[in-house]
Amino acid sequence: MTINKNFGLKLRELRKEAKLSLPLLAKRAKIAKGNLSRIENGKNLNPEVNTLLKLLHFLDCSPADFFEMLTDFKG
Repeated sequence: MTINKNFGLKLRELRKEAKLSLPLLAKRAKIAKGNLSRIENGKNLNPEVNTLLKLLHFLDCSPADFFEMLTDFKG
């Protein structure tokens, strides 16, 4: 599994743990639902740093924690 796919899968896992729907998280982070869907599905290979920071803010996860979890994530 690629880092891009794991990246998106981990974001989806965090979103579901936070009990947020994809449309709700996209609305809160002020990004398009389609963009969030592409990130979660590993199709957006280069999400903007600002986008990632907004998503992690609403998922109550620091960037450092996210990338630490990502290194251990098996999808």
